[in-house]
Amino acid sequence: MKLTYWLSLYLLFSVQAIASSLESKPEKLVVGLIEGGRAPYFFAKESKKQGLYRDILSAIERKTNINFIYRYYPQARLRRMMVSGRLDIEMGTDPLWRQEKNEINITSYSEPFMLSRESWVVSSDNKHKLQYWIDFPQEAVPCVVLGFNIEESMKKAGSDVQGNSDQHLLEMLKRKRCDIALIPNAILDYYQSFSYGDFTTLAAKKEYQLRIRIGKKRQYLLPQINCAITEMKLSGELSRLLKKYDIRNNG
Repeated sequence: MKLTYWLSLYLLFSVQAIASSLESKPEKLVVGLIEGGRAPYFFAKESKKQGLYRDILSAIERKTNINFIYRYYPQARLRRMMVSGRLDIEMGTDPLWRQEKNEINITSYSEPFMLSRESWVVSSDNKHKLQYWIDFPQEAVPCVVLGFNIEESMKKAGSDVQGNSDQHLLEMLKRKRCDIALIPNAILDYYQSFSYGDFTTLAAKKEYQLRIRIGKKRQYLLPQINCAITEMKLSGELSRLLKKYDIRNNG
């Protein structure tokens, strides 16, 4: 009788211990980042630098029971993998950029963590054509990142040149392989900080609210993520990270 009692007690405590350990086990979310990096938002896989997005996610890890695993893919593939559910997180996305029906239905978004402003960019050799190409996009050959949305007016262009990253767009502008590009100010500032090239820019009118995009099967984690973002804003931690990467014009 005693043996049965102690065995039952042992099994009860074992089940409780297993349940407790499962409750405390961190949630693991797979984050998709673009191959080659998108400095200063994030750097290439082989780089020792993390970048703003990974620093933000590291802070969220410290404040929640969530761990992030990073995978690097081309942007077009990353979008398809979010739709198929093979990725859980896409960083730095405005919902306006993900308006295809299958994208709307399968994702949710966190609170915004920063504003993004963009600028039109041309090689300085073409600075006299900058406003003309903006006004008459059908006369220009824009360069765009493969998998990114094309700015509405630039859809009127007869053709475009596609690159793998914003850095690639700047390279193609320098080599006269395309005429004009629309690039986030944070990325322009980063590359121009070490005299990457001679460009002329003009601020675009739109601004975007960058958020963490999460697959709906994991949206139950949004309260934790949003609380962490709010805490980072209130404590000044988010402002310090933006300053760390010299990101300006973000409200």
